[in-house]
Formats: sequence, structure tokens, C-alpha cells
Amino acid sequence: NANDCSGCGLACPNNVQNAQPTCVSSACTFTCNGNFAGCPTAAPTGCVDEVHDATNCGACNKTCPGPTSGTGQPACVASACTLNCSAGLTACPVVGPTECANTTTDLSNCGSCGDVCGPAPANAHPTCVASMCGFACDPGFQLCNGTSCVPVADGTNGVFVSPSGSGSACTETAPCSSVQAGTVAAKNAGKTIVYLDKGTYSEQVVLGYTATFTIKGGWTFSAGNWTTCNNGLNSSSIITAPAGSYEAIIFGSGTWTLDTLSIAEPN
Repeated sequence: NANDCSGCGLACPNNVQNAQPTCVSSACTFTCNGNFAGCPTAAPTGCVDEVHDATNCGACNKTCPGPTSGTGQPACVASACTLNCSAGLTACPVVGPTECANTTTDLSNCGSCGDVCGPAPANAHPTCVASMCGFACDPGFQLCNGTSCVPVADGTNGVFVSPSGSGSACTETAPCSSVQAGTVAAKNAGKTIVYLDKGTYSEQVVLGYTATFTIKGGWTFSAGNWTTCNNGLNSSSIITAPAGSYEAIIFGSGTWTLDTLSIAEPN
């Protein structure tokens, strides 16, 4: 009798939370209320909720961890660890969550847990925007038809040439019409790239000076913009030797790289 344990009127104290005092073999102890368990297991000193307590989840002293990424608090539901994530975040994965993910931007949980974005096309990286996977072009590249990334012309380090050009500064918006003029403009400006609009250049290009240049053909010039989008393999720039000559390019002692160019004789 817990009210007369080991003697008349000697009541057992009611000092254990979530428990009722009991008397066993004339010694006071306690019995945990329903849904509570004695902890520690071997020699209980208290009663814990192993169903909902994040510090005793499923077993005495089993503490649920917090999120490995994102913000939130550990929680215990039906004796299993989970996470209560901050507003706008989702506990992932669904079973046994370890992180609080922003499914609107998370590349590994885009839209829902476990939805991984990628791979992206060449020269691009995957993105997650508004819970939708996509991709963005890397620096130095631009979107082409929404499906690929093509190079962006380097206006800082390049000059521009087009068969329809008429400028003398060989700029992006006012290209010159001669490859020879373009190489001279690049040399004088300390630039190293000559961009050629697709088409045919009937001239003899003499590279008679020491320099390191790249002549990049196969570009498309339109309304002040330069791109290689939709050019394909048949969009080469062609340098044709003038009538009476079989030399389209005469090299000096410099280092020259020719990219997407065709060289032809007049016939």
C-alpha cells in the first residue's frame, strides 16, 4: 500500500513525473503512466515518452539529430526520429529525414524530396527555379534555342569582320569587311581574337608580323549581335585566294590558330 509502505501512515512520495507512487515489498518505488517508459531501462529514475520525446525517441536516451542542412528542430513521431523544418522548408527524405530542404531551389530535392536536377548540356550547369529543374549557361556562353549553350564573342579581347561590314574599327556593331584589316586592327589594339562572320572573303591575308592570334570563323553577325547558334557544320567562313594566286594566307613568324575556317583557291 503506497499510503502505508513499511509502516502505518508512511506514504510513498509522488515525486516522479508521469508516474504513480507504488510500494513493493515494503519499499517505495513508482510505476510509469501509460505510454511512458522507465528510464534508464536497468534502474529507472524517471518516466519518459518514447513515442514523442526527441531525446528518448523509441528508446531511453535515444536523441534525434537536427538537420544536416537547412534549419529546423529534431522531432519524434510514433517512436521514429523526424524533423520539424522551418517555414518554407521540407524534411527530406520522406522516410528518415536528415535535412530541411528548400524544394523550390535545391538541386537535389527540386519540387519534391529526391528529385535531382541534371545533367546539364555542355557548357552549362543545372538549376532549380520555382521547383522546376533547368539549366543555365556557364560564363562565356549563351542560350541557343533553349536546349544548348554556345560561346559568346569576347568583345574585350576580339575584333570583328563580316563580308557585309564597312567599319574601320572592326567592332561588334561596326565590323570591318577585310580579314587583313581585322588582323591589323587586332595587332594595333593588343587583342588576340579575330571573329569572322560566315561567308566568303576573297583576299590574300598576309600575317607578316610576330603575334599570337586566333582567327575564329563560322559566326553569324545580325543586328549588331554575334552568335554561333544554329550555324551547324556548313557555316564556315571561307578565305579564297584572289585571282591569279594560290595562297589565301601567308604566315609570318607568329603563332596563329585557325578555327572553323575553309581555305580555297579561286577555282
